[in-house]
Amino acid sequence: MAHHAGVDADALDALYDWVTEGWEWLAKGRSTIDVNIAGDELLNDN
Repeated sequence: MAHHAGVDADALDALYDWVTEGWEWLAKGRSTIDVNIAGDELLNDN
């Protein structure tokens, strides 16, 4: 799908990193206010 859209491997890697970082900061925010959801423990450095 990425190839069809003209997205090369470097851009795809950068997008993957961006999404991963977003999930991590969302989990950190929930942890800060003690409103964790299942799986947050996999994303936080606790």
